[in-house]
Amino acid sequence: MFAWADELAERQARTVSRARALSVRLGNEIVPDDRLTTTGRRVVLALRRRLYAGDLPDVAPVTAATVPESAATVPETAGTAPVSASGAPKAPKAPDARETASEVPEAPGAPEAPEAPGVPEAPDAATEAVAVLDPYLARELRELGDDAGVLRASFGAFERAVAAERERVSLALLELARTDPALRGFVEDAAPRAVADLERRAAAGVPWQDKRQRKGVGYLWRALGRAAAKTTPRGWAGQLAALPGCAGADDGPLLPQPRPVGGDVAARRTENVHLLWSRLRELDLSAVGPQTLLAPAPLYHATGVRATGVPGTGDLHFCVVDPWPEGGGRLRRLTLRRTPVLEAVLELLGSTPRTVGALEAGLGPPSSRPVLRAFLSQLHCLGVLQICAVPEVRRLSWTPPPATGERLPLGSSGAGTGASSRSVRGSFLDSYRMLGPSAAPGARGKATRPLVGGRGVAAVAEGLALARRVAALCAADGGQEGSGWEEPAEAASLGAEPVSVVRLLDAHHHEYDHEYDAAAAKAVPRARYEGWRPVRTAGSGYARLVAYIGARLDAECVDLDATLLDGLGAPRVSPLLEAWPVDCLLRPTAPAPAGCGASAVLESASPAGVLDARFAEALGELHEPFGGYPNPAAHRDFLAAFERRTGVRFVELLVPPLAEVAANAVRRPITTSWCTGDPNTPLYYGRSRESVPGDADRYSRPTPLPPVRHLPLDSVTLRVTDTAEGRALVAEADGVRLLPVHHATRTPAPPYDRLLRLLTAAGHPATARMVRLDGLAGAFPEAARVPRLTVGGLLVVSPAQWRVPRAALWRPTDPEPVKVAALAGLRRSTGLPRFGYARTRPGAKPLPVDLAALPALQALERLCQAEPGTDLVFEEALPAPTAAERQGVAAQLLLRLPHDRTAEELAERAAAAWRGAATSLPGVPLASGGGTEPGRTPHSR
Repeated sequence: MFAWADELAERQARTVSRARALSVRLGNEIVPDDRLTTTGRRVVLALRRRLYAGDLPDVAPVTAATVPESAATVPETAGTAPVSASGAPKAPKAPDARETASEVPEAPGAPEAPEAPGVPEAPDAATEAVAVLDPYLARELRELGDDAGVLRASFGAFERAVAAERERVSLALLELARTDPALRGFVEDAAPRAVADLERRAAAGVPWQDKRQRKGVGYLWRALGRAAAKTTPRGWAGQLAALPGCAGADDGPLLPQPRPVGGDVAARRTENVHLLWSRLRELDLSAVGPQTLLAPAPLYHATGVRATGVPGTGDLHFCVVDPWPEGGGRLRRLTLRRTPVLEAVLELLGSTPRTVGALEAGLGPPSSRPVLRAFLSQLHCLGVLQICAVPEVRRLSWTPPPATGERLPLGSSGAGTGASSRSVRGSFLDSYRMLGPSAAPGARGKATRPLVGGRGVAAVAEGLALARRVAALCAADGGQEGSGWEEPAEAASLGAEPVSVVRLLDAHHHEYDHEYDAAAAKAVPRARYEGWRPVRTAGSGYARLVAYIGARLDAECVDLDATLLDGLGAPRVSPLLEAWPVDCLLRPTAPAPAGCGASAVLESASPAGVLDARFAEALGELHEPFGGYPNPAAHRDFLAAFERRTGVRFVELLVPPLAEVAANAVRRPITTSWCTGDPNTPLYYGRSRESVPGDADRYSRPTPLPPVRHLPLDSVTLRVTDTAEGRALVAEADGVRLLPVHHATRTPAPPYDRLLRLLTAAGHPATARMVRLDGLAGAFPEAARVPRLTVGGLLVVSPAQWRVPRAALWRPTDPEPVKVAALAGLRRSTGLPRFGYARTRPGAKPLPVDLAALPALQALERLCQAEPGTDLVFEEALPAPTAAERQGVAAQLLLRLPHDRTAEELAERAAAAWRGAATSLPGVPLASGGGTEPGRTPHSR
């Protein structure tokens, strides 16, 4: 259909060109002729002006459309406005009394031919007058009218085709949502009534052009784009598979050859941990059993006792969350008098969560238990205490994938009501796939095990080293070196004297009291590579890099190799960063895109153990019969070995989600023996419990504690020391140097975002660094297009991008054929590929679009309404989903590097870099770590 629009536009351009040529001949050959009567001259002049303006004569039943003389446009039909060659549409105005039923209104602003008074618009009369003087020219005018009539008929058919395409797309999407198991499960989880409402209105005869139907189809199209084009796992739309890497060196490519065959599927539907916390907050503590586990709120500290030396004096300051819906999820400050019984409760809960029965036994005799239970209930209502529990899970073991039309297991019933549907909406589903061996051609049935090839891994490692150098060059332009430390604002007042991190945070509470509304707070993002941007420092290496790329904006692809980076002065990767294992997120591009030989797109390179954290429990369970999922255990062994060599302790920061969106991204495996933050450790670490329908007593059953030692946040101190590179932040507890880590992808809400920045700034530099080089358009705010960027010809780090002025689009009120013609003209004039991602600005959330599909019109309109601006940024889809080879190819690959080293070897290299770095500080002797070996701290019960 869009190709048809292009064809009609070309025919229109040729016809208008002929009309202008004939208008020149009329002015040169006919108008000066003395034999022409006054009346004839008037009608010929009127015809000449119309032809020169591109208004085709209605000699026969043909189209009459006007366009600016500098533009070639698509002729109008009864519901179609002209569209310029640049893609800018012009809406029609209402017809006046001179327009016949077969004519189409002129576009506003188009040049009009002034009419002689009393002379009717009669192209036939003008043609007859010309025929008397030049029969051949008159015949050409009639042929032009005939061609215009054919063109008018073609546009009428095109208009009908657009209406038919709207109905076809709507019915096809509805049928796909009914029959495709993955899309059906995805839509039913997110909007259980969407498909049913579309079906009901369609059965009632509501046309697909109706606003509600268009809105429903637009939602299905966005769901299809999310399921097919975005790589972040969600529900059945993204299935995870574990693929072993090659143990030794080989010549294999990044992806297995031949392609592995998708086998059985499995799934886990896990309870939303924030909704679980909210339900626990609403429980009546006086009615629960003695096995119920309690823990204090994460953020609290005491005042008075250290100043006066008198126990039981002073205050306790807490940050508590008001539950939904009455409290709105607000986090507020609460001050309580420091009474002996409250101090005793917090003392008992300081090292580990305890059961209600254990607390009552430790606080007083049995006769006082009713009073103590009432006191504990009041603390729970205030938010000072919280009930600990593990989320429930429904498991689907390996099973054959459902056939077309079948419903996926663990999904919603689609009805949108009842306990089952409510349970589905209050949970998250992750799906998994078994990759079976596939037989190579000519192997006579012999199966080969799918492995990630050594040659492909080596190419990724080499490309990553270059990408890190580019990232360091970009960071140095902003005054932040690749391995340096960026001081948080809250740490500016620190000196050599240790200060509790909670007290430090509380001292700055006035700066973000207005942000305590969790629903409206503006979080501080984690420190990471901020993307391409305009040059800040003239003459810097980054400025030279941007200038190098800017001189090649017309190229298909720009490659950055080691020689070029050396010439630009790109710094070498810091040994601290280079020695740390990373997880590379890749989009394999086999076959390689045109113009470059890169084997994959590098989305990001993150510290190991973060991206796969929330899937680790399920992957370990599902692959236990096949040797398990080794990544979490390998990373845990690496951190423990590093601790033994350096005398430091890694401490995991547990931050509550405070909202139900992406709440389960805080779940993770145990990789450190110490943790801090939220003492409700089962919420983050606990092995999920199988869901039992109708189990009303689930919160009174014993909750097992994870084998980690919890450090109260108030016991973690921060101080600043001077090093060769400037001020460095040091975290300590019990005389032990701490390296805080955060193995979770969720961005914390205030004030935990500042807490995370403070603690991770005192950690290992490699655990808070991400390499991400997409969004090259941000460095060239005026460029209409930026090329694809590769490193060493090995990895694409930034796909090609286009900046499209929103003014070049159509108006939302234009008829749909006008929008189709405008989008087709826009693609033709700018060279946009069919598939890609649209954004409101560089770095904004991407929207998958197919520019040769009718729903793209509505998707782009919705994107423009979402955020004000003057441009849209369009990024090519790599790999494009057009090739038949995409069948069975991974959409995204998480590759841990190095993949061929043991935990001890990795730790030896990382420890040597830590000891030799100028920013490192000596750890304490091993004997001071609580009398135990670092990395093997037993849990104190």
